[in-house]
Amino acid sequence: MAASERAACDRKKAVLKGSFDLAERKVLCVGGKAALYPEYRRVVEVSGATLFFYRSDPRPTSSRRLSKLLAQADMVVCPVDCVNHEAYFTTKRYCKYSGTPYVVLDRSDISTFRKGVATLAELAAVRAGDRTPVPVD
Repeated sequence: MAASERAACDRKKAVLKGSFDLAERKVLCVGGKAALYPEYRRVVEVSGATLFFYRSDPRPTSSRRLSKLLAQADMVVCPVDCVNHEAYFTTKRYCKYSGTPYVVLDRSDISTFRKGVATLAELAAVRAGDRTPVPVD
């Protein structure tokens, strides 16, 4: 087995175990279910990253706070079933123009969140120069 095949196999095993290599990155979760935040945090921290959250609120300073958090993030996760439209579009626009890697999740459940983190780990590996793809399904 070639070295690149071994590396892909090792990453696939890590995905199946639920651990990923995000090497001290800062991951922002925009939205999601507050009751699942401890689980989200566990998934991200096991990967070596730090997770912080944005929850929208009715105050007019909310969008400025989101902009500041986006500027601090290395990567972004956005579960679209639990986020308002303004926060979603602000996040999408910011990440597109800044080049910040992000994943949009169709659900807030923990298994979908874990797959999103796996996708971010894959993006991190590709950006780091390891271009061997890893299947995430």
